Amino acid sequence: MKEEMEFDDDTMLAAEFALGLLSGAELAEAQRRVSEDPVFAAEVTRWEIELSEMAVELTPEPVPRGAQAKLEARLFGAPEGAAGAVPRRVLAALAFWRAISIVAVLAVAMLGYLLVTDRPAPEPLRAAEIVSDDGGFRFLAVLDEGAGVLQVTRVAGDAPSGRVLQVWAHGPDQPAVSVGLFGDGDTARLDLPLALRGVQGTFTMGISEEPPGGSQQDGPSGNVMGRGEIRL
Repeated sequence: MKEEMEFDDDTMLAAEFALGLLSGAELAEAQRRVSEDPVFAAEVTRWEIELSEMAVELTPEPVPRGAQAKLEARLFGAPEGAAGAVPRRVLAALAFWRAISIVAVLAVAMLGYLLVTDRPAPEPLRAAEIVSDDGGFRFLAVLDEGAGVLQVTRVAGDAPSGRVLQVWAHGPDQPAVSVGLFGDGDTARLDLPLALRGVQGTFTMGISEEPPGGSQQDGPSGNVMGRGEIRL
């Protein structure tokens, strides 16, 4: 059983402050710390920058029905009260995105990534959707350039029977490179190939359906189920 990791409360508090989730005494305390604590103020600024960058060129849209419960379970694992459960205040904070745009959903994915890793966050995280044109196939991707990891979490959709999902990515004017197979779970942490590290500009992602074992050619051989982009 995976040991529960200690989570930095200041990181969580700074994220909640940047997202406008705090009120009352918690809000007053956070405002005081922003003005008096340079380290905490820098953490708030980091979150504000990351969230504002995610919002660029995104059109607000409703969160799909049922997505909240699925995403919480897939990002954070066991329900509250079980071993490895997420602290109550974290789950309470996530309720804010029931009726907010996709930008908030991406923020939840980033918070989830931080909660289940011991990442010191020396470089900013990036997040985006990998989604089909009709929205029926929807995954969330968190790119951690510093660690060389792309984490992909299922919200809706799967491979056709007898097929598997394969994650691809590329930079500008580059061919698609396999990041790896999605596997049987609902979240995959995939190590970036060397060709995908240090990409400048647009980091384009896609998920295709492939035969067992993955594509036998240099690029996708099956249908590309969804696409997404991260601006670097």
